[in-house]
Amino acid sequence: MAIRPSATWRNEVSQSSDAAELYTPAMLEATDAALDTFEDEARSLGGALDERILATVERVVEQLNTIDKSTAPSAPSSARNCAST
Repeated sequence: MAIRPSATWRNEVSQSSDAAELYTPAMLEATDAALDTFEDEARSLGGALDERILATVERVVEQLNTIDKSTAPSAPSSARNCAST
C-alpha cells in the first residue's frame, strides 16, 4: 500500500516545529480530501479509456496545486526584498 505524502508530512511535523509552518493542519486536511476523492474516482475507472484516466489524474494534480498555492507560507520579507531588486 502506498504511503500518502500527508502521512509523511504529519510525521515531519511531529519531529520538527519548523515543518509545522510548511505543513499546516488546513493543508494536510485539504490534501487528504483531494486524495480521498482521487482514490474514489480511480477505483471506479476499471477499464476506462485513457482520456478518462488522464482527466482524473489531471483533476487531482490541479487540486493539489491549488492547495499548495493557497496554503503556502509567505516568503520572509528579506526574501521578497531580494526578489524585487
